[in-house]
Amino acid sequence: MDAEHQIIVHAEAFSSQDHENLAPMMVGAKKNMQAVGEDENYFEGKQITADSNYHSLASLALCKAEGLGAYIPDIQFRKHDERFAQQQRFKDGIHPWQRVGKQENRKEGFFTQADTA
Repeated sequence: MDAEHQIIVHAEAFSSQDHENLAPMMVGAKKNMQAVGEDENYFEGKQITADSNYHSLASLALCKAEGLGAYIPDIQFRKHDERFAQQQRFKDGIHPWQRVGKQENRKEGFFTQADTA
């Protein structure tokens, strides 16, 4: 998403794990920005955010090579974040949806506003 204009600059559906998809997303976003007249280094010095499923050494290396400030939490970020310390369902750093047997009852695992208090 472009911060100034609040528009999505690239979208694509993949059949692979998210941690493999940052590179093709950057290729597509760069191509789209060049199509509207921006320089190939348009994203240099910009910031990127992604959910923890995009976290990988390859994704972080790509961000460094592209000169991007990356905000991509590792999958164990709840274990490191004191705001989750008192939330019983995050005590061990594992989201309830990641627990064996919880997938059939996902409603139980929704993150709520109370979890940030």
